[in-house]
Amino acid sequence: MNNTFDFNRFSLLVKRQWIENKKLFLMAIFGIMGILIIINSLIISWESGTTYGTARFSIFNLSLFLSGSIFANYVFKDISDKNSSTSFLLIPASHFEKFLTGVLYVFIVFPIVFLTLFYVVDYGFVNIGNNIKDGLKVPGVKNIQLHNFMVNSKNIREILGEIVGFWLIIQAFVLIGAAQFEGRSYVKTAFMGFTLLFLMGFVIYLSDKLILSDITQQFQNKGYSRELIKPTKDMISDILGICLICVLPSILLVITYFKLKEKQV
Repeated sequence: MNNTFDFNRFSLLVKRQWIENKKLFLMAIFGIMGILIIINSLIISWESGTTYGTARFSIFNLSLFLSGSIFANYVFKDISDKNSSTSFLLIPASHFEKFLTGVLYVFIVFPIVFLTLFYVVDYGFVNIGNNIKDGLKVPGVKNIQLHNFMVNSKNIREILGEIVGFWLIIQAFVLIGAAQFEGRSYVKTAFMGFTLLFLMGFVIYLSDKLILSDITQQFQNKGYSRELIKPTKDMISDILGICLICVLPSILLVITYFKLKEKQV
């Protein structure tokens, strides 16, 4: 018998997670849908049918990050709870299979369900707004476009890349907190996360002011214009962003795996 990974054991773990939590999962689905319906009903004008792209974009981000982090913390709730951690660790499956089960629900199942819920609700309100506008027959008023809710000067792919990257980082970080802390793991993880975020922002600020600004000044002293130097600074920022988005989630997941392995009996 393979003590690292067995597909049958893994499929049983996935099934067990659903059977034990299906009522709560279904309640969460209807809860998220209800909240999205209420919020969308508040940002749409029932007289003119107008809505605001920036508001829809904010709703998408806030609901994605908040519900995603809560769900990620819940998936490993048995580890952070003293009463149920022993029974969870005694399940006849490897720690790698337990880790993959959590990763499957957090990074695959949840985004599929959330995006389906969001776009179903968004599609409904977009059609309601457009029907109201069609009924008014106001000349020059354009209908709302389903995809046009990310109002930003940046490229749409760049925006989506940043959202996905930061979401992956937060999800992986919450999984570490769930595996590390016992009791109120979500609150402790949030506190640790805001602290690290502040420290990272401070380091980035110092790097920009003390290192990059000094390099810029040296090039300017040699006769280079600031316009020629700026792409180099942007390139460094892009490299740091790519490292954070692509490398950091993987590192955090590896740490989560070993944290879970430490608690395995």
